[in-house]
Amino acid sequence: MNPRRDPQVVRRRETILSRISIGILYTLGLYVLIGPLVAPNASGWTRLTEAFGETAVLRCAIGFLFVYFATLTREKYRMKFIIEDVLEALNTFLYGKDYRRHREAVEILLRSLQSSDRNLRAKAVDALEKITGQRFGDDPGAWRKWWELNQRTFRARVAGATPVEGSPQSPTA
Repeated sequence: MNPRRDPQVVRRRETILSRISIGILYTLGLYVLIGPLVAPNASGWTRLTEAFGETAVLRCAIGFLFVYFATLTREKYRMKFIIEDVLEALNTFLYGKDYRRHREAVEILLRSLQSSDRNLRAKAVDALEKITGQRFGDDPGAWRKWWELNQRTFRARVAGATPVEGSPQSPTA
């Protein structure tokens, strides 16, 4: 394995770099805040300010902070995307690859039960019964109650499959 990609080497390198950058931030922060107050004529502060000017030293410190915060923001978003990918993979593993489409379909069918068109309601009931394995007729209240109880763990019923035992199946269960 390439040592640059070895997770232990990468983690060790990132740990060292993070400790160094945090140390630099603390040192710069203390130096900028306390240095002029404690020892205004101290050799380090005096040499820096004489060589570059106080404004230049402060600009460097502030510039370093901006770079550091930009790095933190980048890492935050990188972690956010990684977590989203992990959650998507977990949901796909738990509920199947089309779990979002199935849940959206149930929501649309539940809204269709509110229609004044009798034919549309009958088709929605038929589709809901096929997808969920439940039988509540054209009672939108019963369907909505069942959906509220089961939407987090809902798995679309595959043609010919029986409902999973032990899972809540109806609003009365």
